[in-house]
Amino acid sequence: MNKTGLFYAFMVMMWWGTLVFYYLVFTNLYPIWAVMLGLIILKENINVTQGAGIVLRKAVR
Repeated sequence: MNKTGLFYAFMVMMWWGTLVFYYLVFTNLYPIWAVMLGLIILKENINVTQGAGIVLRKAVR
C-alpha cells in the first residue's frame, strides 16, 4: 500500500473516531469514557516521560 492510501485510511479512522467520541459525549456514557480516556492518556504520558528520561540519561553519559 502506498503512502497516500495509508494517509486516507488514517484520516477516515480519525473521522470515525471523532464521530464516535462526540456521540459518546452527547449521551449519558460520557463521564465513564472521559475518565477512561483520561486514565489512558495519563498512562501514555507517564510512559513517554519515563522513556524520554531514560534516553536523556543515556545521552548525558
